[in-house]
Amino acid sequence: MNLVKLFLLSSLVLAFVACDSGSSSNSEAYDCTMTEEGVKIFSPEGGETFAIGDEFTVVFGANYANAGGFRVLYKADVDSNSIDLFEESVGPDAPEGSECYEVKVTLSADMGVVASENAFIRVQAYNSAAIRGDSKTFTVKE
Repeated sequence: MNLVKLFLLSSLVLAFVACDSGSSSNSEAYDCTMTEEGVKIFSPEGGETFAIGDEFTVVFGANYANAGGFRVLYKADVDSNSIDLFEESVGPDAPEGSECYEVKVTLSADMGVVASENAFIRVQAYNSAAIRGDSKTFTVKE
């Protein structure tokens, strides 16, 4: 009987770990299939509020044979300069539009991130600025 209790207890612990948001993929909630050339951002979804220094996950889909990877940019608003959130390209060189890609970004003041009520993330192909997608706007506080 003790063996059965031990099995049930260990099963509950494993189920809890499997459902922990830190161990699951954010991209599982999105259909990132793309038939046309381009980039689409699924997260952030817009309306969120972050603080400078916060980390969050950007989820995007892409379809572009000559991407060379992607730049992940922070824009305080449509008229502001873009701030690269990574020193190098991220993601695949030639995505086929069949899966989601995730990158964790940090809104670092050291990189030039400033507070804004109309901030958004832009993901663009490293080899072509015209192949890009923008998130919906979110707020960034000091």
